[in-house]
Amino acid sequence: MARQAIRELKQSLHAGMAACASEEQRSHAKDASLSLLERSVRMRHRRLAVIRLHAAVSTGAAVLSIPGYTVLKGARVAALDDWLSRANATLPPTVQALTILEGPSFDTAPLLDAFGRFVAGVETQQRPQPFSAQAQSAAGSSSAAPKTAGTL
Repeated sequence: MARQAIRELKQSLHAGMAACASEEQRSHAKDASLSLLERSVRMRHRRLAVIRLHAAVSTGAAVLSIPGYTVLKGARVAALDDWLSRANATLPPTVQALTILEGPSFDTAPLLDAFGRFVAGVETQQRPQPFSAQAQSAAGSSSAAPKTAGTL
C-alpha cells in the first residue's frame, strides 16, 4: 500500500470520527479503520495494530470480521457475549438507560471529557500548597551549616 493511500485512509478515518460527520463519512471511516487495522496486523506492527483496533471499535466497524483473519474463535465469541451480558447487567441504571435510549451509536466522548475535567479539578484542589514565605525563611534559617554524609 502506497504512502499516499495510507494518508487518504487516515484522513477518511479522522473525518468520519468527527462529531459533525455525515453518514457517508462515517461509513468510509469504518472501511478505512478496518483497512488500516488489517495492514498493521499483516505488517506485524503490534502496537500500531492496538491503536488501529481502538479506532475501528470507535467507528463501530465489524472488527470481528476482518477478511483473512480469525480474531476470535466461535467458543471465545460465545464466552465474550456471555461475559458482556453479565457485565451489562451490573451497570448502574443510569448508564443502562443511556445505552438503551441512545443505542449503539452512543457517543461517550462528551461524558468522558466532562469526567476528565472533573478529575483534573479535584486533583488541583488536592495538591499541596507551597510553603508560605515565612515558613520558607524559618526553614532556611534553622540549618546554619549543611550536613554532609559521614558527619557525626
